Amino acid sequence: MSNLKDLKDMSTAERNEAVLDFGRKIDGTVGEKVRSAKGWLLKIAGGFLLFIGAIVLLFGAMNVGLVIFGVGVALFGSGLRNISARARHAMLGLGLVIVGAAILNYGLGQITQAKKSAGWPFVTGTVIKSEKEKHTTTEDTKSNKKNVTYYLAMITYEYQIDGNTHTSDRVAFGGRDRNQTVEYLNKYPAGKSVAVYYDPDRPEEAVLEKGLKKKSYTIPIVGAVFIILGLLIGFKGNSKRR
Repeated sequence: MSNLKDLKDMSTAERNEAVLDFGRKIDGTVGEKVRSAKGWLLKIAGGFLLFIGAIVLLFGAMNVGLVIFGVGVALFGSGLRNISARARHAMLGLGLVIVGAAILNYGLGQITQAKKSAGWPFVTGTVIKSEKEKHTTTEDTKSNKKNVTYYLAMITYEYQIDGNTHTSDRVAFGGRDRNQTVEYLNKYPAGKSVAVYYDPDRPEEAVLEKGLKKKSYTIPIVGAVFIILGLLIGFKGNSKRR
């Protein structure tokens, strides 16, 4: 297709083929440059996260370091264009498994702490802040994606152990639940005296609601989902290869 006159003189089938051929040429030049740039960006971002994750791990923050490292593996592997699709799937799957293992390990640790807290002693503390904290996330709908705004309760309290003042914002183990925002704000207003249950071995660890809650299982479940997803992606890559 050299000019518009040639295009007009063509039959419908020839015109469609000429347009497709033109599109393939564009994809072979501009598209290839875009894919190459995207690959480099993924490798740079992945490499940076691998470096940061390794440093965090060296400082002993295992779960956080593994999450950062796992994301780095997934991004770096996705950006490698000189390896097979099977290898890219394997690296992406490995990254998700690492992230999932870190989340699962953290969640199981929270469950262990929640169980221990049932026997913790308590002191009287004071709520010093009770307010809504705004969060925005992207959720999939049937037709498209949309931003959803929700609020979580931020409850901060002070308590004293052996003359030392401690501050915590943990109401219960297992994270905060958006469905309990109003309940917590009403239950723990600023200035209220509250029973604070604390770990006698680590007094800075404390909760307002002791024991195991249903939401304590949420984090381990999320971790398990990441692990399963990573294994499925890796298995899918191997299946395609065969």
